[in-house]
Amino acid sequence: MYIHKEAKLVFLANPRTGSTSVAKALMEIGFEQDGTHHSARDIDGYTTFAVVRNHWDAAVSWVFGKHLGEYKDLDFTVETFEFALDNEYVTEHEMWGYHKPDLLVRYEFLELDLDIVLHTLGLEAVKLPKENVSKARNGQNYRKLCIDETREYIYNRFKDEIERLGYEF
Repeated sequence: MYIHKEAKLVFLANPRTGSTSVAKALMEIGFEQDGTHHSARDIDGYTTFAVVRNHWDAAVSWVFGKHLGEYKDLDFTVETFEFALDNEYVTEHEMWGYHKPDLLVRYEFLELDLDIVLHTLGLEAVKLPKENVSKARNGQNYRKLCIDETREYIYNRFKDEIERLGYEF
């Protein structure tokens, strides 16, 4: 996690949401790392924020992240998604339940939403560097990689969170 003490603002880094890029940019404007990159703890009097991402897009990102070096024959079956989503950050029903932030920034509007949060709290806008971009994904859209069966699996697994956050396939 990353803290800006003067602004009393904490960035909680959710995996697969551009968190490395955001953290690097925030450190340029006075944020300091506190603990590990994805760690979190409550700090009284501080506002917290985190980035969330469309569940299907994030699930595809997890697949690419879990299969380093094995992209040639990568399939996008339910079993592949189950394997990729079996990690310490994703629960059985929440992809973004790892942190419970006060404010949410959407990955789909990352720079704009981040600028709004920073401006609201009196901080300057940042330019996000490209970090940890999956070259193997090569810009492939999740809509082309998720077949009906996997689209339904991801929806059913994260239904409450998807609906609460207003995401659609």
